[in-house]
Amino acid sequence: QPQPPPGQQGMPFGGFGGFGGAPGGGVPPPQQGGFAGVPQGFGGGGMGFGGAPAQQQQAQQQPAAVGTPMYAGGGGMGGGMGMPSGAAGMPPGSMGLPHGGMGGMGMPPAGGMGAMPMSQAPAMGQGMGAAAAPPMMQQQAATGGGVSEAPLDLACTAGSRAAGWMAAKRHFRSIFEGAGGSPLILPSREVLSAALEAALRDLKAVDALNAQAPDECGLGKLCLQLMSFATVDDPAALVQLFAGLEQVSSPVMTLLLDVPWAATAQSGWPLFALLGTLNMRKGHVPGALNGPEVDGLHDQAGQTLQAELAQALRVGDVMALERAGASFLAKESQGSALAPLTALAVQALGTGEQERVGLLQTLQAAFKQVIATAPELDIALSTNWPLWGLLQLNMDSFATA
Repeated sequence: QPQPPPGQQGMPFGGFGGFGGAPGGGVPPPQQGGFAGVPQGFGGGGMGFGGAPAQQQQAQQQPAAVGTPMYAGGGGMGGGMGMPSGAAGMPPGSMGLPHGGMGGMGMPPAGGMGAMPMSQAPAMGQGMGAAAAPPMMQQQAATGGGVSEAPLDLACTAGSRAAGWMAAKRHFRSIFEGAGGSPLILPSREVLSAALEAALRDLKAVDALNAQAPDECGLGKLCLQLMSFATVDDPAALVQLFAGLEQVSSPVMTLLLDVPWAATAQSGWPLFALLGTLNMRKGHVPGALNGPEVDGLHDQAGQTLQAELAQALRVGDVMALERAGASFLAKESQGSALAPLTALAVQALGTGEQERVGLLQTLQAAFKQVIATAPELDIALSTNWPLWGLLQLNMDSFATA
């Protein structure tokens, strides 16, 4: 079996209208024939994942069109996002997370749930329930030659508690930057835990996590939640994390599918790096990562791309990365979508800002074609490809906060 590259170890926040996106989803509609040969799913048309008959796969929810209640608001976060008691192997109150819940993930919906006490939070696998919709937030898309302004305050730079959120963001970003840091390398649990504890100290210093501030910095609270999952003792709890925890999968899916990636990038929150960390921690669980068919590593083209990426990443050769991606995309691909998505992410690294914005829009539209449910997100986060780290590297050039 092919070996993974270095580093890989083998919203509407607050209700229906939160970050649901402009009509059409805020990204270009699918082009005729798909995006640069990206197959319609992980394993080929109508054949489930990895080419196996669909009935042999785990039962999936029916894919929801973007903008429908499933991920563009349905089952939104409401006003509260209490840490599930015992979720992912974490006892109540572990790592300093407040028993009173994480608060809302954005604008409060009418009739929102408010901060949910830990004792009342649902166990893993139980949804938080739907909330009524607030007015649709206007969403700015990437236009022209640059990056647009982020919708509302994704960067969390406004308000009396902004200093705490900005400090938390710096702690999180420091994991993936500087000497020895990279979104392509799995940080140690000690590094992750230290960053989480430092972030919680700074947030508590400005009282950012109390019940009186349930709707501030939704993206920051989501990153805090993802970081807490990344530090769990037993990574086996991460294998089907999003399929079993709707109150987290819903805002993650909204950010991946509806909020323009350029806006998420500009906010400075390392969302894709945190998702990549979950992906790499799964590699510590025997059999948790995708098989060759699901990842498109069962044919020569995929294996060649993997080997070329590993070599280029090892020596830091961006031009070699771009050539490897272009060479793969020039070939016919009938298998998994994860290989061509990785090739597109690699190509984007070698481009200027204007072209990169366009490629990120194309990548996001391709994600919409192949990831429609939380179980599919779990599969994408079980890949052997360094997809999520490559996406974070693309995002970093746009961070302004």
